Amino acid sequence: MISVYKIVPRSGLAHKHGITVTNSPGIIDSGYQDWVKVSLTNTRDDYHVFTHGSRIAQGLCEIVLDQSGNQATTDENVFSVTGRATGGFGSTRV
Repeated sequence: MISVYKIVPRSGLAHKHGITVTNSPGIIDSGYQDWVKVSLTNTRDDYHVFTHGSRIAQGLCEIVLDQSGNQATTDENVFSVTGRATGGFGSTRV
């Protein structure tokens, strides 16, 4: 069993202001080790100002069956810094 995280829009922000997570749900790989960045889309013609600390999305944690055969761990000491965090969003680095 491994943890999978999904990033989804906050329902009030989406309903009241038309702000939603672009690729909802955004899936975070279980091996991801850096900051989570959220791409937002404004579906309305007016603008919305976010301030530092604004709650823009919410994360859902799900436990799923790992069929890869790899042993999962939560021990931070076994992780090494990788080049995955350099670039941009996802594997395309855009």
